[in-house]
Amino acid sequence: MAKQNITRVEKPWGYELIWAHTTDYVGKILHIRKGHQLSLQYHRQKVETILLYSGKMDFVFDNEQERAHADRENE
Repeated sequence: MAKQNITRVEKPWGYELIWAHTTDYVGKILHIRKGHQLSLQYHRQKVETILLYSGKMDFVFDNEQERAHADRENE
């Protein structure tokens, strides 16, 4: 696999680091500033993996909402 550069993309809520990009996959790390939020997204078909490293988030999927909290104090 060819080495790819990491691209930083500024957003109103913070920024994203794109560390992989192919025709089938995009790898991103999202940095969301405290007090900001992302808009709801809709995709007919998309595979995503989410790791909440720190903070809290509300995750909505098929109109069901879950709250996640990263607890770094127990590491």
